This record gives sequence, C-alpha cells and structure tokens, in this order.
Amino acid sequence: MNKAELNFVQEMARRQLVGWCHRTLVDLPAIPPPSTITDPENIKGSPIYIGHAKKMGWLSADGKRVLAKGFNTAAAFLRR
Repeated sequence: MNKAELNFVQEMARRQLVGWCHRTLVDLPAIPPPSTITDPENIKGSPIYIGHAKKMGWLSADGKRVLAKGFNTAAAFLRR
C-alpha cells in the first residue's frame, strides 16, 4: 500500500470510528443481557478499516469493542 492509500485508510477508519463509538454508546441497553456483554457485535465495516483501527489501538484485539484510545481519537476527529 502506498502512502496516499495509507492516508486514505487512516482517515476513513477515523470516520468510521465515530460511528462505532456512537453505536456503542447508543445501542447499550440499561441492563445488558449477558450475551451482549461478551459478544456485542457493535463493530461492522470493511476489514481493512477494522484492521487499521485494531493496529492503532482504537479497537480491542477481537474487534468487538471500542477502546478508550478510540473514543479519544473519535472525539478529536469531531472537534476538528
């Protein structure tokens, strides 16, 4: 992947990260049933963007949770 393509993947992953964070917060039930605690299935998207987000430390290794670094990155993206 060349530098221009990598830059594009980086920005698209950030853009999708905002949606993943939003869905994580909005879709959480008040008292989540046990199945959603262990397997929330909140993260959906292209494997290239999910892989990049995992590499950046925005998503958990299993790709199912947004980590604190991901929420901070998404918040910074929204501020700019």
